[in-house]
Amino acid sequence: GTFSIDDKYTDRAFGNRRPTYSLRAELADYPAESPQKYVDRDGNLWIARNGGIDYVTVANPAFTFIDSTPLDSIGTDIHVVYAAPDGHIWAASRDTRIMVYDSDGHHIGNLTPSGRIIADPSAPSGVRAYSFMAGSDGRMWIGTKSQQLLVLTPRGSQTYSVRRYLAADTPGGLHCADIYDIAEDSGGNMWLATFGGGIVRASDTPDGLRFGQKEPAAPGRGLRIRRLQAVGGTLMMAAATDGMAVFDMADSLPRPVCFNSTEPSRGSSL
Repeated sequence: GTFSIDDKYTDRAFGNRRPTYSLRAELADYPAESPQKYVDRDGNLWIARNGGIDYVTVANPAFTFIDSTPLDSIGTDIHVVYAAPDGHIWAASRDTRIMVYDSDGHHIGNLTPSGRIIADPSAPSGVRAYSFMAGSDGRMWIGTKSQQLLVLTPRGSQTYSVRRYLAADTPGGLHCADIYDIAEDSGGNMWLATFGGGIVRASDTPDGLRFGQKEPAAPGRGLRIRRLQAVGGTLMMAAATDGMAVFDMADSLPRPVCFNSTEPSRGSSL
């Protein structure tokens, strides 16, 4: 991280003028033998040593570690963590658990295949989730690497109805259901980063969701999309395995997306 040191000090370490601030009472007996010491305005202690700088404080820790209960050794791999607008934290592990925590990191429950959040920390969801996105309409979208898109609609306390969309080659179908990222545009449409099917827009229709694909300008290019980021309400940035693209979300779907491709031989290439 970054920090600033009070401008009262001018020598090579912390300055040739001594601090005018007092240590916090809890740090008064801290063994600090180095002559290069500094006390900041909050009473924290900075100590210059040959190997770097120590920072000593009694403030709250910078990190809080959240426990989970892996089903097996692969369960220690966390694929995605998402802070939802309602304050809940969603996390997914490789052993198919989808866990929900409150804003303090306390476990609320795990998502089951039926859409219930239950207190069992080892309960599996049945899918390997790779992305979460809470839509402005309250639905939770879950992209997976299990050839499924899950759309959860709240049905009461800790209960959702689950709609599953599988890969289908039919018109309006989801051609690829391995989804690495999800973004929402200002019109409420969801954009999906698929790993093999390019960029897909999901739109609500009276008959359910309809999917439209943004084709790359060059066949076979830019189909493996890893990240999406909406910019300014009109543009979408897409990061793919072999490059990236920026396009206007208002463009008609058949209009191709031009990718800036990676050039391994050029050091400044994406």
